[in-house]
Amino acid sequence: EQGGTLREQLIALGEFTEQSFGARVAQFLRVPYLSVQNRQIPHDVLKFLPQEKAEKYLALPIEFDKKNRRLTVAMADPTDMSAIDNLKFAVGHTIIPRYTPEEELRDKLQHEYAQFAERELVASLKKERTGRDDSVSAVVDVQALLNADQAVSKLLGQLLSLAAEHASE
Repeated sequence: EQGGTLREQLIALGEFTEQSFGARVAQFLRVPYLSVQNRQIPHDVLKFLPQEKAEKYLALPIEFDKKNRRLTVAMADPTDMSAIDNLKFAVGHTIIPRYTPEEELRDKLQHEYAQFAERELVASLKKERTGRDDSVSAVVDVQALLNADQAVSKLLGQLLSLAAEHASE
């Protein structure tokens, strides 16, 4: 009657907080709950999974255990074994799934990959200016920047498109 999801209604009624609802769902799914809202994600961890695959599977790489070669991934549906298998194939490492509510995950995904693209752009521009590569990868996905939600990313994407057009003339 009131619209919205069951989660939203239960939180609005004061029956749950975001964290307690997430913890309860995680308990039901038998997968640990992980809040990603205030979590810092290392730049090198995001490189494991391209943004397109992260959005397709609603999966965000969180941390990498080098010793055991395992990637911890926050997922909206950590019980989707097909998605976990596809992620494992894509990254080449064992996937350790954690449950994160879809809304929280989508917001963090957009934010982290926009920052990632900006850092890659800065590294690419530094490389062009200095003639040397200060980063592991200086690849910038211009199309991802053009489609980004953040205004800065859109602006940078447009600038890169214009620069590419002028370079080809």
